[in-house]
Amino acid sequence: MLIRVSNWDILHIAEGQEFSAEKVKAIPASARRRLNNFGKSAGSLADGMIDENPLIVFASRYGDVERSLRILEEICGQEVLSPMNFSLSVHNAVPGVLSIAWKLKEMQSVIAAGSDTFAMGLTESFSLLKSFPHKSVLMIYIDLPLPSVFSDFVGSNEQSGACALLMKTDTSSEGGLVLQTEMQTTEEEGFDNQKDLLKNLSSLLNGEDKKASFGAKSLTWLLEKQDA
Repeated sequence: MLIRVSNWDILHIAEGQEFSAEKVKAIPASARRRLNNFGKSAGSLADGMIDENPLIVFASRYGDVERSLRILEEICGQEVLSPMNFSLSVHNAVPGVLSIAWKLKEMQSVIAAGSDTFAMGLTESFSLLKSFPHKSVLMIYIDLPLPSVFSDFVGSNEQSGACALLMKTDTSSEGGLVLQTEMQTTEEEGFDNQKDLLKNLSSLLNGEDKKASFGAKSLTWLLEKQDA
């Protein structure tokens, strides 16, 4: 399937990259007051990508770990749980808050699939583009570094970072990047689907590489740049 990535943004958290204050301020104040760094990072990614009222795919392996950890600490300390932390810790809370603030009315899909989360986010996004060819799809992928208490569970190639891709099937329009997408089934043992994930995505979108692959345990998405 041919798609056009009409807009994108990538946040390399491991390299210390942060969004400017202007991007954070682009999030409506009603949402900024409720969101922490995780939610504000996700919202900043989508700056300038919501004008078309896109379908949204929100993909995160761990979700808002900061809030989840705080809830666990409150339970261990026999404290009263914070209602706000509890309500905003669920996986679909951030896209829900943002969509209300932005007055978006289209459907949302929320993906959490372990180390396969990015590839499964692509799978959901491409499926929506196939089912709703006249709609745009905004995929947001985000995972912030895990707190030190979880250090024993962090893999050597664990990805910390975020990206947003605004995609459509209308490849005749101007701007962006046209990609050929192809899915292959894989049964490769020991496949490392986290290694250089965002680096490879950045190289593809910025024109440094013509091809990139993003895999899961049972499938791999091959993306190849096409002449516009």
